[in-house]
Amino acid sequence: MCVSGAAAPVMAAANLPAPAQPLETIRGSARDFVASLIPHGTGVSHIEVAPLDPRLRLHACATKLHASLPAGAELRPRTTVSVACEDASPWRIYVGVDIESDVPVLVLRRAAVRGEELSAADLEIQQRRVPGLAHAYVNDVQALTGRTLRRALSAGAALTADALAPRRLVQRGQEVTLLAASGAVQVRAPGIALADAGAAQRVRVQNSASMRVVEGIVESASTVRVSP
Repeated sequence: MCVSGAAAPVMAAANLPAPAQPLETIRGSARDFVASLIPHGTGVSHIEVAPLDPRLRLHACATKLHASLPAGAELRPRTTVSVACEDASPWRIYVGVDIESDVPVLVLRRAAVRGEELSAADLEIQQRRVPGLAHAYVNDVQALTGRTLRRALSAGAALTADALAPRRLVQRGQEVTLLAASGAVQVRAPGIALADAGAAQRVRVQNSASMRVVEGIVESASTVRVSP
């Protein structure tokens, strides 16, 4: 009887299901990983991890969970994080994460069209909670100098860095130097820019001597490199 009585708990324990990984530890791993990617001093960030299906059962990992971005992915306002167990019985799950930031941003007082250059009178600074990270937004009017909008924006829209075209270095009608180089030999000629363009952008230029129109790459505020 004593043997039988002692064996019963052992048999019962053997029939118990394997312990499951607490779902909150998976969500916490994703949250901590995203927080580690956010630069310090970029405003207050809020990280919201999507809930997991409470029916989900993954065995309790014998090692520390490993969180990462999927191959080729970048940190975005809505991001997917891979959380993996890398013990002898590995598993992996993908968790959705939303990122928001409380930051001062420039907000449009009025609607603006594509190609328009904004001034301080068109904008006001507001403290807002916005999707993504603070560096994606513009909060300095000086950053607008020489830059135009890539797309139309409505009144009240927060100005993002990707809404601005590269800083304009060359303006239509401006005198520029055409530079053609082949090895150590360089040939320069005066020309007139036929369009606005930013650094490393292509622009058409009329050679002032031959009156021929060529296309080149903007190197500086006064130089356009063309093929020899």
